[in-house]
Amino acid sequence: MHAYEVRKVLEAHSSIRLDNAEEREKLVEALAAQPEPTARELRARVERWVHETFDLVPLSIVELAYRDLEGGHLFEIMEVDHDLIYEAFFQQCGEEGEREAFEDDPEDWCENCERATFDEFRDSYINNSYPLWGFLFQCSNWTVIEACKKHGLTIIPGFDNLDDMVGIAGGGECFYRKHWIPIWLSLPWNDEGRARYAGTEVCDV
Repeated sequence: MHAYEVRKVLEAHSSIRLDNAEEREKLVEALAAQPEPTARELRARVERWVHETFDLVPLSIVELAYRDLEGGHLFEIMEVDHDLIYEAFFQQCGEEGEREAFEDDPEDWCENCERATFDEFRDSYINNSYPLWGFLFQCSNWTVIEACKKHGLTIIPGFDNLDDMVGIAGGGECFYRKHWIPIWLSLPWNDEGRARYAGTEVCDV
């Protein structure tokens, strides 16, 4: 990639946060000196990151541990991003002109909705977010956990000697294409990754 092309990528992607001109030029030079990025290279880097960042924990073991230690079910403590719930509810039930009223008071606004009330929708959304894959991804990095949550994955807060865990409510799909690659690219410290792989097709990795 030529230095000119790298600069255009940096200008086009506001998520790349390098404000210092000297640091920005160093990144331009470093990226320009590298070979063209490929989907295979991106996949390999993200695989390495996943293996270094997460530990797999069987879901059934965590369910049993929480039941034995706390006398409850993981449903009681699992977390999802509430902004995503609001957005999903609005997309299902709202009209564009009603967005402001909905955001001001969703409880009042949804009384006139002929479908589920917001509380019912939220409960259903959370229930459908319960991990279906047989393993959780344990992680001690709060920034990574928050990125996973904003991406739409389910978080099981740590308890006893367990760190926070990430659950995936799905199976039979490419986790890298759907989850890990977008999450890795979204991390606040990953300016280099966002710049290098901007526009790289990941559908075939």
